[in-house]
Amino acid sequence: MKFLPAICALVVIFLPGALHSGSLDPREKVLEASVDKRSISEALAFYHLFGKSPLASNPDFQKLSAKNALATAKVLSGEVATGELMFSKEQIRAIDELCKHFPTKKLKGSLEAPLVKPSLGLTEEDQSESLEPFSALSADEIDLGCALIAMSPDLSMDEKEQHLKALDLIAYQIEKRLPEKPSNSEKVDAISDFIFFELGIRFPPESSYGPEIDRYTDIASIITSRRGVCLGVSALYLCIAQRLDLRLDIVTPPGHIYVSFEGRNIETTARGLNLPDEAYHSIHTKSLQKRTLKEVVGLVLFNRASSMLHRKEYEKALSEYELAASFMPEDALLMELTGMASMLTGKRQKAHKLLKASVKAPKEHAFCQSAFVQDILSARCDKAALEVIFTSDEHESPIACAKRLEKELKPYPNFAAGFLHLAGAYLEEGASVKAEKALIRYQSLNREDPIASYLLARLAIERFDYEKAWKHLREAEEITKESKVRVKALIELKCELFKKCPEPRIQPGFTL
Repeated sequence: MKFLPAICALVVIFLPGALHSGSLDPREKVLEASVDKRSISEALAFYHLFGKSPLASNPDFQKLSAKNALATAKVLSGEVATGELMFSKEQIRAIDELCKHFPTKKLKGSLEAPLVKPSLGLTEEDQSESLEPFSALSADEIDLGCALIAMSPDLSMDEKEQHLKALDLIAYQIEKRLPEKPSNSEKVDAISDFIFFELGIRFPPESSYGPEIDRYTDIASIITSRRGVCLGVSALYLCIAQRLDLRLDIVTPPGHIYVSFEGRNIETTARGLNLPDEAYHSIHTKSLQKRTLKEVVGLVLFNRASSMLHRKEYEKALSEYELAASFMPEDALLMELTGMASMLTGKRQKAHKLLKASVKAPKEHAFCQSAFVQDILSARCDKAALEVIFTSDEHESPIACAKRLEKELKPYPNFAAGFLHLAGAYLEEGASVKAEKALIRYQSLNREDPIASYLLARLAIERFDYEKAWKHLREAEEITKESKVRVKALIELKCELFKKCPEPRIQPGFTL
């Protein structure tokens, strides 16, 4: 329940003129007794309305309530609006005192510290020589919240400090709700309850998060807007957990991220729902990749760069990808995208060097690389072809998208990634015959990717052509068999197909 609106409503109904009266009548005392003594936001809201505090004996609370009590209450109740963070100097000192025991206070890094050394893209004026860059810190040394807020766009140093104190205060409020010696499981419950139900953080509307995904990844923006995508909310969750001395696993399936604790998965786009690992496996997933806190900084930069790429800000995107590489230098996907950004900026030689390095990088979590890598290295596409794919309009209808791709990709008859995107547009349009042709062409150009065989099997089932469905299923199994991983998507497809039509000629040793 949001305490602030409720208590304001009570004042309007039966306590006109009661604000800051200095004394409480019996009805007001009843209201005071209902204040949760563990809730700083409720106590601050009560102080703002009546000029007295249910926590009057607490000297730390006295400092917090000295000025801007309502603004502070709004931060903790999820009612804060952009630009309303206005902690006074006294409140900042009080927050520092309240949170001095957090383990993050012993970590390195500062809001004034640069992300990387000047040689990697920043000038000497961008940093103080006395400050160690975040990229030079190990995963155990970095304060994730400080690093992410330090790189928040469009914030002054004072605003960054305000957001960092808000993050500390949120963590402190959650800590006050915990028992004296909480278990780690109780900490997880408390963080989830606060983030998803008290603050009410939700996934943004589909119409806005596509073009503004970098905004919904920025934790400073998430705190004030209460809207965030998987990476942004997971990062906020991790920042709070780090302050409460709680270590979580960070898991990144393709195109997604969630956090986990001792087998309990926390899906940050669905109010902390515990989904099984299998729910995150796709046809491409060999295993689920785990990340470090330092890599999360790189992933945020990665997301920001992808938004720039979509907006055709190629030079900025390349610079951002290179910053991300200082936090996750061995990431094959990042090498691929940095290579593609280099290609889009006309740096062909650099692009080839990066893409060749990505080919040699370990691939423990996916069956194959993006088709773009071989397309570029084999000269099956150029800058213009890449632009057709990377700068598509998310509001474009499937029919319009298919027609545009047909026209613009016509000069590239061997562009494998282009045919895969064209097949996707056809599938959304419902043009299954055209989709089948595009997938067969993609399959002929990229034999390492099981996705074409899998989708062709699905199309064959829809047409009741079970013999062809079995053929394509076996093709997909052949591609994935060397990994010795039981691919969930293929197992489900085989079970479905076996129920509809057992394999015409069952081989010895056939298993589901």
